[in-house]
Amino acid sequence: MDIAQLLHTVLCSTSQVRRIQSLVETLDKLKARNANPFSDHDKAVSVTTQWETFENGMGSLSAPPPRVSSTQVNTDWEQFD
Repeated sequence: MDIAQLLHTVLCSTSQVRRIQSLVETLDKLKARNANPFSDHDKAVSVTTQWETFENGMGSLSAPPPRVSSTQVNTDWEQFD
């Protein structure tokens, strides 16, 4: 099992993936800021991480389009006296 498959198995939930991505981005920013402790800390640091997405085999998570009903409603009820 390679690293990508292992990550896919461990991080199958979207919320877990977002949380991990957020933590990694925070660590990247801290590493960039601490790379040169004598630099001016007021300067903005921009760190972007290219994330690889994995298909989880579940198909689309969106609802299917509504079906058009072929049933016709008939309101001519038979009345019994």
